[in-house]
Amino acid sequence: MTYPKGKPYPESGKDNIRLSVNSPDAKIKKQAWLNSPQGLLYRQRATERMLGENNPAKLKVWTEEERQIHSLRMTGIKRTEEQKKHYSESKMGFRNPNYGKNDFPGLLAMMQAIREHHPMLGKHHSEKTKRKLRHSHLGKSWGNHTPESKMKISIARKGKYKGIAPWNKGLKAEDDSRILTGADNIFGRVKFMGEANGFFGKHHTQESIEKILNNRKYAGPTFPNKPEERLLEILESLYPRRYCYTGNMRLPENPRLRPDFSSRNGEREIIELFGNYWHSQLITGRNKEEEEKQRIDALANYGYKILIIWECELEDEEALIQKIKSFVEVDQYVRVN
Repeated sequence: MTYPKGKPYPESGKDNIRLSVNSPDAKIKKQAWLNSPQGLLYRQRATERMLGENNPAKLKVWTEEERQIHSLRMTGIKRTEEQKKHYSESKMGFRNPNYGKNDFPGLLAMMQAIREHHPMLGKHHSEKTKRKLRHSHLGKSWGNHTPESKMKISIARKGKYKGIAPWNKGLKAEDDSRILTGADNIFGRVKFMGEANGFFGKHHTQESIEKILNNRKYAGPTFPNKPEERLLEILESLYPRRYCYTGNMRLPENPRLRPDFSSRNGEREIIELFGNYWHSQLITGRNKEEEEKQRIDALANYGYKILIIWECELEDEEALIQKIKSFVEVDQYVRVN
């Protein structure tokens, strides 16, 4: 047997055994045996010996001191790429606990078992635990991913579902038995329909509606789209730093209104850019004049001067510039009730 250079000669038989077991050849042989039928049977029996009441940690209650020691010991430890690859390969194929359970009835059975035997069933988090959970999730959202993380997620998902049709394609709630199976319904849709809905036959008061609308989080676009970017460039070239994009902000007087562009100089000027499709009669049910009047009436009530620009007007930049100048300098396009 040869030993690494600089390592002292072992003085006990234990060192000899340790070196022989940790050698590359021994690891390869061990892995081959673990993947053999005898090795798999051994691993299965070893797992069964630690299940249920046989598990020594089943009824163990960790003290606060033990938790802190364990937390400090694990802080900053990250798996290497080799460890990640080994862990991933160890859960592939028939070694995956969900192997052969990808059919929908199996999924329903699994979801039902989770509902009936959930570890938190009948229990409640303490106030201390709730505070910890809250602080751990503060500020976390999809929007907080770095561009690098978003790129990695995009690459990982690209082509993953190519050629795979959605399971509910062409199905409706009244036709799909998986949705209308009562207790097996994992979507929770049926029990809230019709008279089964706890709010059936009731109505929100106007005060409640106002509270809901004021507290509702904004789920629309965060940044201007291409037509809005083009209009913002024109505004900046004509009147630098006079207008800013406010399509993702609420109007102080009415949180339900989100004007596209607002003035920064305190002149209470608003410029709206109407898309040819989304503000067309096909979508809104109003013609061009009625659509403009509806928005102008809503904003003029709060003392704002309003200019409405349609997306098609961006094609004639000279005429658009004259329209903007008339609004700012002559107030030709200001409308009030």
